[in-house]
Amino acid sequence: MIETPKKVRPGAMVAALVLYAVLVAWLTWPLVLEAPRELPATGRACRFDSALVTWALAHESRALTSAPDEFFEAGIYHPAPHGLLYGEAAFGALPYFLPPFEATGNPTLSINITFLASVILTAWALHYVVLSWTGSFGGAFIAAWTFLMTRWVLWTWVPCAPNYAVLQYFPLIILFASGPLRGLADVLRLSFLIVLQGLTSVYVAAAALAPLGLLGIGRLVARRPAWPGGRLLAAVGLAGFLLAAAYASYLLVSSANPEMSRQSIWHGLRQVSQLPWAVFERTRPTAVPMAALALIALGGASFLLGGRTDQRPHTRQAWTHATYWLVAGLVLSLEPGARWGEASVWLPQRLVALTTPLYEIIRLPYRLGIGALMGASLLAGLGFAEVAHRISRRTDVRRVAVPLLALCVTGAMYGEYARGWGAPPVPNLRPLPDEYPLRAMPDGSSPLIAAIRKIDGPLLELPIPAANRNLPSSPSQARAMYRSIFHERPILNGYSGYWPRGFLRRVALARRLPDPTALEALQVETGLTMILVRLPALSPPERDRWEKILIGDGDPRLELVHRDEAENALFLVVEPDSSAEPGFARTPAPTAQRRSLGNSSSSLP
Repeated sequence: MIETPKKVRPGAMVAALVLYAVLVAWLTWPLVLEAPRELPATGRACRFDSALVTWALAHESRALTSAPDEFFEAGIYHPAPHGLLYGEAAFGALPYFLPPFEATGNPTLSINITFLASVILTAWALHYVVLSWTGSFGGAFIAAWTFLMTRWVLWTWVPCAPNYAVLQYFPLIILFASGPLRGLADVLRLSFLIVLQGLTSVYVAAAALAPLGLLGIGRLVARRPAWPGGRLLAAVGLAGFLLAAAYASYLLVSSANPEMSRQSIWHGLRQVSQLPWAVFERTRPTAVPMAALALIALGGASFLLGGRTDQRPHTRQAWTHATYWLVAGLVLSLEPGARWGEASVWLPQRLVALTTPLYEIIRLPYRLGIGALMGASLLAGLGFAEVAHRISRRTDVRRVAVPLLALCVTGAMYGEYARGWGAPPVPNLRPLPDEYPLRAMPDGSSPLIAAIRKIDGPLLELPIPAANRNLPSSPSQARAMYRSIFHERPILNGYSGYWPRGFLRRVALARRLPDPTALEALQVETGLTMILVRLPALSPPERDRWEKILIGDGDPRLELVHRDEAENALFLVVEPDSSAEPGFARTPAPTAQRRSLGNSSSSLP
């Protein structure tokens, strides 16, 4: 069984959990108060990625509890099948999202719980690892604080993609892999943790598996006996096999889309790492506070100078292992193309990119820097513990010096995090607003959602952006998906990393509406039964065309069934009469198409 060098008291860990819950609530205030209604709005990607993750988890939760055979049929990009698999499914966040969603039916509350709880648990896990290595509560706190003070965690990315908050297994993976696996139980336990962590995202899986695999190979080659490396490789191999099986479902959409790599906003885009400052960019997990780096340097120098009679093998092992994860994560986070000033720099990643399709899958390598974030956080904790121990040998100053050191380090990190103090290498590190920015999300209580639920069949929301690079990142498409959580109707809209064949053609037809020919083509191809038009978001020419429909001067196949104060207009698309000329005659809507429209005029202004 895996053993930790220091015994950790349960009471201390309970106190630490409460501490990090309070700190995360303070750092994200007033998110805790507004959790049932609003999501973080800390960056541009929060306008669409957080909606995508929430929609995916809501669909998965319902499918698991009521219709497992429909797990991948998520209802976007209709009529394309397997809509869930065109973006990140965030399987690893499901254990945290599903229980509150099943209890409340509120996706906004559920994703906020997932985000906040996972950040708290990750800080707690970092605390546990450093405490078990050093016995220093101060060092354990600094490790967790370094993680929380890295803007990537609470500002630039994780709030926008909340599945990336589920990193609480990563510190435990590092802890368990730092020592030998002593038997089958240890191998299975580590494999289980790797699988749980890897299900968060393909990026997170790669960030864990690659360093672990290299570590296992190194131990197998360099050490005698070879069994420690062999057992670590066995754990990695088993976890890799299970993760490959879990992600194999993505082959369903790749096989149906031979040009999948082109059906993406990322097609043709190649980022270049501008060294050495690329790792300090605030959008990267590697951009830990400068105060943490200074503490690592100071503590590392103290450790290397030695002179301590109580340095044990596990202490050296902790420093070595945390440093390994920092270096491995930094290397993995660099793009295949890199420059130092004006000169190109050759990196091994370039060879990988030229010989394999790996970087067609890993489109944003800097996300692989999660291992570096964990390594840096652990090293900051180890550095503090080392410096504090040296100070504490001076009995005349330790009672004041150690708390003062903790206060100074904590304050310096927060000053850089919140105000951008003392961080000249970090590009665009502007002061943060005094209050955590939030945005209201749709809910299921509106009359508009009720009106949609009364009609069966696919829905199209307008306006829809032009078929260019702005289409996938359109907030309007993400909000259409979010609304579909409540009305549960298939939609022609969609937002994700990729789109299916035929989607851009349907977008072009949708942008021509209410043109009768385009309407008929969409009906034939998709079985379209509803169109939701958000009038204030239309351009003046588009609005003029739809205003004619509203006054009855247009295609008689479009029947207004709901209009609200926000000028959302819902139209029922009546099926055309096949015996009449296309676009002119119509037949009444089939009774199966309407559930219970009632007196629709009561919804009109």
